Amino acid sequence: MLLPVLALCIGVFAPAWGADGVYRRALGNDPATLDPARVSDIYSRSVAQQLFDGLVHFDHTLTVTPALAQHWKSSRDGLLWTFTLRRNAKFHNGREVTADDVVYSLTRLVDPRTRSAAA
Repeated sequence: MLLPVLALCIGVFAPAWGADGVYRRALGNDPATLDPARVSDIYSRSVAQQLFDGLVHFDHTLTVTPALAQHWKSSRDGLLWTFTLRRNAKFHNGREVTADDVVYSLTRLVDPRTRSAAA
């Protein structure tokens, strides 16, 4: 009995592309924000993870793998990190992602005025 119920739940909440080319995904509630710097609830986080890329991400084994960053290195003391962005990373409008864009996003994330949960 548990297996059919589980299969039904997975099917109901599985994301799907419609015939109209629109991606749809069921959520238990509306996201509180679509601003990745202000995400603090599970619904907003779920949407943000699908919309935005970070420098790196974790694979299914929790290994850090490239996302926007092609590769990276740290100083011996671990205080300075250098990320090399992959080529051809683009925003939704086709503009190429630059290092300045990443610096802006990270600076905004830690700015107390943003009131980010990650600050």
